[in-house]
This record gives sequence, structure tokens and C-alpha cells, in this order.
Amino acid sequence: MDFKNKEVFILGPRPSHNQVLKKIGTRCEITDFAILLGGKFDLMERTGWYATYDALPSNMFTYDATGIVFNPINHTENVLSNKVEAVDYAGIGCFRKVDDRSGGIRPVIYFDDLKEVMKNAKQNTYGVLETTYGEYPQFVVPWRFTSGHHAMKTGKKYITDSRLWDETSMSFSAREYEEYICNGTKYICVEYHGVEYRDTTPCILSNHKFYYPGDVVRVKISPIVWYIDEEENRIISKYLLASGIRFCSVLEYDGNFRTTEMYKFLNENFAQDIIPSIPPEMKENTLSLKRTKEI
Repeated sequence: MDFKNKEVFILGPRPSHNQVLKKIGTRCEITDFAILLGGKFDLMERTGWYATYDALPSNMFTYDATGIVFNPINHTENVLSNKVEAVDYAGIGCFRKVDDRSGGIRPVIYFDDLKEVMKNAKQNTYGVLETTYGEYPQFVVPWRFTSGHHAMKTGKKYITDSRLWDETSMSFSAREYEEYICNGTKYICVEYHGVEYRDTTPCILSNHKFYYPGDVVRVKISPIVWYIDEEENRIISKYLLASGIRFCSVLEYDGNFRTTEMYKFLNENFAQDIIPSIPPEMKENTLSLKRTKEI
């Protein structure tokens, strides 16, 4: 697949109006990787909250005394500034601070032509087409896949923000995760830091096990599943793939999504990280083939 010149966004305003999401709903399951990075989620449903609006001006809405949002043309006090439109754990629209790091990230990629992703598309039980495109750390590696086998580095690294949940005033600081391959399974090692500063509460991952701050978890690199949105010529991530990234600093937010930390992360880091790595043994075979041709 072609991974060049693909711009990554988030859903955009009013996701419940989208034809694809009308069928499957706006609630979104969060991955183990996103939880380990500090994403908050509903324990029973394993759904997280995520930002959806890519251009909400700081002074666009205000609250009245009952908490209802209204247009501020005739009301200039109590401005709902530096908020981003979002979807909560139940799939209901809400507002979150632009510097809140606890939200999951649900990427969207636009295409000039969807033929590229239609090749392997399959219809799910909701009547929505699904496809795979790229790969990313998502869920815990079952122990049997790596136990008793020698692991090798692939040379690839994944990048996220190293800031903790409550470090809202701090700008992006990269943390790298080296990719390993063992018995045909690619994975990274992720240390759980808790949801809040000095938090000692464990999290429960998809294997139904508890992990405490300081625990290191092996997270499997898997193909990313996307919903195909033919109406908008785009694909929408099935899961919340990451977290721990501010939408933007409250001091920098001007309503332009392309100036936000979220956009920079998605297009400078995520867009590169989803490109599949080449296992070491395949690299050796490729080099051997080149040498043979040269001789």
C-alpha cells in the first residue's frame, strides 16, 4: 500500500451525523496501548473519550446557568474558551479542555481514491465496510507467542509523548519504543505510569489482568482496522489507538487544527509509525538477493 502524502486528521464536527457512524455508533473501544499511555476509559465497556472537532474557535460557545450551550452573540460572559468538542465513553457529545491528555485518539485518513483500501474490504455485521491499513501497537501480547524464544530488534521505533496525564502545561516531549520481533510476533515494551501523577491504581487490560504503575507490558504490533467512509472518501479508525497527547496548548489555540500538537503528532509521528517494518530476516534475504544480482 502507498503510505506517502497521506494527511491524518480526527473525525470533525458532529460525528453522529456521519452515515457510517450512524450504523455503528460513536462509542469507541480503547486499545491497551492507549490505556498504558494514560487514556481514561469505561471499565465495563472498554470505551474511551476522544476529541472530534478540528476547528473550534475559543469563543464559539458559552454556558447559561443550567449548563446549556448557546451562541454568544448576545452573551459575552462565562465564555467556554479553549474547549474541544468530543465524544464521551457512552458516545455522547461533550466538551473537553484542549490540554487534557487523557483522551484517546481516533485517526481519520482521507484518500483521493478509495480503490487502494477497497481491495481487502469486508462488510461487518452492521453493514459497514472494514479494511486494514498500516500497523500499530494495540493489544497485549499473549505470553505463549514470546515465551522461550529469542527476540530481535527490527530497527523501528514508535514515538509518543512522555508527559504524564497532569502535565497539561508541558509541551510535547518524545518517548521512543523500540520494536522487537519474536517467533514472528512484533511487539514493543511499554511501562505503565498510571493515569494521574503518583497514581497507584492498577489498570485492567484486554487479557483481564491488573497492571500497576511501573509494570512493563509487551504490546503487540497489529494491522490497524478502519471503517471505510465512502461518502467522505476517508477511513475511520475502529479503535482509539493512542492517548497522552494534548489537543493543543491553551495559550496557542487559534481554531486552526493544523497548528495543534494533535495534528503534528498524527502527521509527523503516527503517519510514519503505521508504515510496516521489515523483519530482520527479510532484510537479510533482500540484501543477499541484491548481492547475487550484482555478481
